[in-house]
Amino acid sequence: MQEKPSINGFLDHARQSLQILDQSIADAQQMSHVKTGRGHDNESRLEWTRELRNLIELRNSTLQSIKHHMLGRDYDTGQFSEPEDIWQFERDFHKYVTADPWTQEDLELECEECHKSSIEVEEYDFDDEKRKLCEPCHEKATSQQDDAKDEPPEPISAQDVKVLRQSAALQIKVLRTFPIDQRIAKLEELLADKPEVAPGMEPAYEAYRDVLQKELDNAKATREHAAHHPTS
Repeated sequence: MQEKPSINGFLDHARQSLQILDQSIADAQQMSHVKTGRGHDNESRLEWTRELRNLIELRNSTLQSIKHHMLGRDYDTGQFSEPEDIWQFERDFHKYVTADPWTQEDLELECEECHKSSIEVEEYDFDDEKRKLCEPCHEKATSQQDDAKDEPPEPISAQDVKVLRQSAALQIKVLRTFPIDQRIAKLEELLADKPEVAPGMEPAYEAYRDVLQKELDNAKATREHAAHHPTS
């Protein structure tokens, strides 16, 4: 069976450079320790030690270049990124750099929907979830996602309105134990807070606010009445 040719991409060439450097470092390390034989005097060993240092520095810069290529730059700062998951980075490094040369099959991904393998399959983000899809399946998934967003919210039920009214009544029951001024201040604080309401829940939330508003109006009327008709 004929072996498939390698891709010889950037990381393939980087892997080959690392292999050559590793062998050169091993040779230089051996030569720097040889003590006998022709051309192995102190001056030669010192020269090999210098060569070993230069090779190690070159290997480190090559590794840094590979790391930058794999991780890219931060979009906002322009600085080279650091791995968010060090173990995943090590897996990727082993897969793409230290393993055998890539073949066409290594570049193919399997679509999660149609299960076809192709280099056209890519990873896409869907609500913070990565999915591997081919172009037709990606278009289909995007269309379904857009349709889901356009669907009208489910109508509010009488039970939802009842639950929120009960919640308001419970709050009022507690607030009526407060002094009148403190009760009014708390009711005004509750009404001033306007949180984001889920689509379709607006009627129930308005019913909740109506109960609080009526209680606020009654509390203010009670305070005004007390101010004009003080007890003797």
